[in-house]
Amino acid sequence: MAAQNAKMSFISKFLPVRHAGVFLATALLASCGSSSSSSDTPKRPPQLHLACQTVECECRGEKISLFSDREIAEIAWRQNGDATCPAGFVLEHVRVDFLGRRK
Repeated sequence: MAAQNAKMSFISKFLPVRHAGVFLATALLASCGSSSSSSDTPKRPPQLHLACQTVECECRGEKISLFSDREIAEIAWRQNGDATCPAGFVLEHVRVDFLGRRK
């Protein structure tokens, strides 16, 4: 019985070390998984040429003055379904309110 008590005290002495080892291994795995996060990759512009196939978009010219509206041109569609704009215009998503009206 004394040998069994000695064995139990040996296990209970190293049990916290085992928990610390499991915690460190879990932390190491978690840090490896988060190293390839999207914050490390450079930001790319949105791919509106694809999104405009399903949402409303328009081609807008650059804003010249504070009080004038930007010029709008028709979207040109390529044969593969991508949306493009004429030279000098930029493809932008049309913003609408909750009733579907343009903002």
